Amino acid sequence: MSNRCCNSSDGCGIQTTEHDSHGHNHGDNNSFKVKKEFTILIIYISTFLIANVFYYVLEDNLILYHSGIAIMLLVYLFSGYPIFKYTFQDLRKKIIFTENFLMTSVTIIAIIIGQYSEAAAIILFYRVGMFLEDWAVSKSRRSIESLLRFKVDYVIKIVNNKPISVKAEDVEVGDIIEIAVGEKVPLDSIVIDGETTLDMKSLTGESIPKYVKLDDEMLAGSINLTTSIKARVLKIYSDSHIAKIINLVESAKENKATTEKFIRVFARYYTPAVFIFAILIVVVSQLFSLGDLNTWIYRALVVLVVSCPCALVISIPMGYFVSIGAATKAGVLIKGANYLEALTKVSLIAFDKTGTLTNGTFDIVDIKTNDYELLNKVAKYSMAKSNHPISKSIFRSIKMDIDYDMIGKYTEIAGSGVELLLEKKKVVAGTLKLLTKNNIDVPDSDKLEDTETIVYFAMDKAYIGKIVLRDNLRDDSEQAVENIRKMGIDNFLILSGDKKAIVESIANKLGIKKFFGELLPDEKATIFKEEMAKTKGMSIYIGDGINDAPVIALSDIGMSIADVSSDIALESADVIFMNPSINSISTTLKLAKKSRKIIIENIVFALGIKLLIIVLGLLGFASIYMAVFGDVGVTLLALLNALRLMRI
Repeated sequence: MSNRCCNSSDGCGIQTTEHDSHGHNHGDNNSFKVKKEFTILIIYISTFLIANVFYYVLEDNLILYHSGIAIMLLVYLFSGYPIFKYTFQDLRKKIIFTENFLMTSVTIIAIIIGQYSEAAAIILFYRVGMFLEDWAVSKSRRSIESLLRFKVDYVIKIVNNKPISVKAEDVEVGDIIEIAVGEKVPLDSIVIDGETTLDMKSLTGESIPKYVKLDDEMLAGSINLTTSIKARVLKIYSDSHIAKIINLVESAKENKATTEKFIRVFARYYTPAVFIFAILIVVVSQLFSLGDLNTWIYRALVVLVVSCPCALVISIPMGYFVSIGAATKAGVLIKGANYLEALTKVSLIAFDKTGTLTNGTFDIVDIKTNDYELLNKVAKYSMAKSNHPISKSIFRSIKMDIDYDMIGKYTEIAGSGVELLLEKKKVVAGTLKLLTKNNIDVPDSDKLEDTETIVYFAMDKAYIGKIVLRDNLRDDSEQAVENIRKMGIDNFLILSGDKKAIVESIANKLGIKKFFGELLPDEKATIFKEEMAKTKGMSIYIGDGINDAPVIALSDIGMSIADVSSDIALESADVIFMNPSINSISTTLKLAKKSRKIIIENIVFALGIKLLIIVLGLLGFASIYMAVFGDVGVTLLALLNALRLMRI
């Protein structure tokens, strides 16, 4: 059982999934604890109700009356044990004004003035509140925990045409693995034999299975549905997309929203202020002879109980936590509540073009060379280690086996291309600018400008030829931009390393007026910084390549699409789309605004109810039972309100 509300000088926290030293998930164990706690509470509540019958209904029978008091005190002691333990631990650490201390002191005073039923009720329903918090957290984090179950401990590796079982950590890049029907894809890999469909629902939120065939890439964590296949490993587990994303999700809780931080600081000073106020109520009432001492102590207890800050301290971070869980379920990973809050203030959205607004899977439309065999070889090897969408498309299109050992020093130049040693000969592949920089002459006939993407190739300073590719607009790009416009955002920008003519063509189709092409990474960052300076609200940049990483890091909220993004782009991004649809942008913005609305509702509702009961308590019209509702009941309603976010 977690310690509800504040139990340390650091304020209050939401429970996170526990892992043992081997990294195993204890989610099922937590579920068992919740069920066990529910059973215990039913027993406590039933016993408490029987004791109240003895105490109130059968009070004429002294034996039953006193038995009722004894049973209430036993319920109080047993149900309150965790709370008393936390209070004692806090006092040993010289942490006094926590809600556990408040509950303990209030109930002891209630017993002293003979309010046995109220004392037991306060502790019992506070314990119910602790249970409801754990239940709500458990419910909202299931979608996040599902990511943590993707790791496969053992893999079927093909060695000398024979399948052997090995640890996933022992599999290296280039190894051949076999994936049977019903098994998870253990590592990022590419199909080399067979075809099948993959369940990507837990990864991307997409319910329709994905069909994969020869040379198609597969992400670790997807499930093989149709037939057994063989694949070549592209990344070891620690470098795979899913491993990096798991790490990002686990660290998301560290990034607190401004509202969340404020409430925690507020609670730290609020609780001692409430104690002082309750003492003043009693002292002032007696100085001015306003009534019986026990009556005013009771009223002060009502104020103390209802003033507990739990509805705020729990429901606000819970609102953000549930939102992150709901986003994860929809295939959107948000690294922290601070980014969720920032998303409500966005006024500028900038896009990379390739792989973001366009499919990122290029079709080869033309090849110009005098030596097709040499060009195919150089192109296949030069694209072998690059994660750029253009490189991947060329690599997949050329059907030939390669020997990775033949590749020497390999350098990827962001926004330009690659340089490598192939059989000890220098290969340059990329833009016309890159070849010119390397003093390589390109025929004038091959320099003609057009609206297609071109990759030039050269070896040992000798020009080989070029590959012309076309990248089409994503099916959902126009709808995605339109959906964002409907939300009141119309300040768009396209920053691309591709030709200006290509970028202009895409911008015109989307109705985006500001666009820039042929940009290097530092140029992208410079232009974006200038646009940010003109904007009052928050900025978003969404991109996928190495050349986008500086701009993603510079933006207020960086976004990246997992299945086409480079590792550095994923690490730089604050929001990651597992679902490749950029309609996820508007979904995320809607979720952020909805979570903000619900959090404000919870704050206003909690403070309003508490203030009302405090006034009624001072006037003598509110009982401790009403005060318990003002604490535990309001907390429950706030939690249920937050859980509505799971439906988005």
